[in-house]
Amino acid sequence: MAIIRCTLALGLAFVLLQFVHVRHLSMARTAPKQPVQVQSAGDPEVSAILGRSCIDCHSSHTVVPWYGRVAPISWILSSHVNRGRQKLDFSAWDSRGPLRGEKQDICDAVSDGSMPLRSYILIHRHAKLTNHDTDAICNWADAQSVSQVAPAR
Repeated sequence: MAIIRCTLALGLAFVLLQFVHVRHLSMARTAPKQPVQVQSAGDPEVSAILGRSCIDCHSSHTVVPWYGRVAPISWILSSHVNRGRQKLDFSAWDSRGPLRGEKQDICDAVSDGSMPLRSYILIHRHAKLTNHDTDAICNWADAQSVSQVAPAR
């Protein structure tokens, strides 16, 4: 009898959690027909890598899967995306381009393995970066930093 009461209480708590809303995110409801890419990255290979592995949390093109609308997963997802956009928002690159040091920050994050988040990769295996992907991103970042430092002729 206690097991039934406990199960009912947990079920009721789960249902009630669905009415607790988190800060609204502007997220796409369905996956786009074409993969979203960071066009302003300038390098097609890097653009594709960033689009595959970063754009979901670091842009306004976030695609929310069905389970991302169920509490408490929705709260975690919202928190991750909000923090991701605050740190780096690729959507802004179309109007302003990358700020000084942003590309190097991306290289640092993928090189040390802190990005993409492991929790994201567990569900989105396609987002896992290979050594080649990391090298391509860092070469792209290094090429820009070298051109910024090079003296004008």
